[in-house]
Amino acid sequence: MLKFALEELAKIERKLGYTFNDKVLLSTALTSSTADAKDNYEKLEFFGDGYLRYALPKLIDERYPGSHQGELTRMYSVLSCNATLAHTGLRLGVPSVVKLGNSKIKFHLKLIADVVEAIIGAVEQDSHKSDVLIQICRRIFRTNIELIRFDRPIELLTQMSSSKSNRNRISFHVYPRSSNIACSGYIAVVNKGKEVVVDNGEGINAEWAMYNAAALALLRLYPKTYPAPLTIQWRL
Repeated sequence: MLKFALEELAKIERKLGYTFNDKVLLSTALTSSTADAKDNYEKLEFFGDGYLRYALPKLIDERYPGSHQGELTRMYSVLSCNATLAHTGLRLGVPSVVKLGNSKIKFHLKLIADVVEAIIGAVEQDSHKSDVLIQICRRIFRTNIELIRFDRPIELLTQMSSSKSNRNRISFHVYPRSSNIACSGYIAVVNKGKEVVVDNGEGINAEWAMYNAAALALLRLYPKTYPAPLTIQWRL
């Protein structure tokens, strides 16, 4: 049974780049247990977590062939953590549509991350094709995959751009995307002296916004050292 208007589901589908044959699966993935004790995202989340454990390592190895096991583990940990998943949920528009029922629970990192896993589970259940799952994950995580190459990007950026002159000193400015911080995440800006290097570092919280902004700054300031596609962007 559909719990959403078709227009609401279509917004998620457009950002995913996938149209569900069974709309009920997507509807269920966007429904919390406080809204429906029986037909909610929890089972799909369980499967989605497993599918991501399959898809994300493949995408990391595809982008960084030859990486040693320890580095692959670190990159997978960053890509699959709740902060990254929740930020993906923000970009997909999850907070504006997910059903919470009459609960007073507020949107938080774990909730949005769980729904994203449920959406991944719903895609696999609907398509039954691993290549479709890989394609969607490649799309929604494409910017994150470029940024996970850096272990400590803030520290690395500061070291590589160190200068005794204030004109070239690295600085960060972080602010919420809107007054509704829990549902909007944060934006981080990186300046080198008075020059704006990055103005769209995003994250579910201030710490991750700075992490991503620093990684983007490294790609833009040192493209020969860290080559990456020219079309890196957050927007889906």
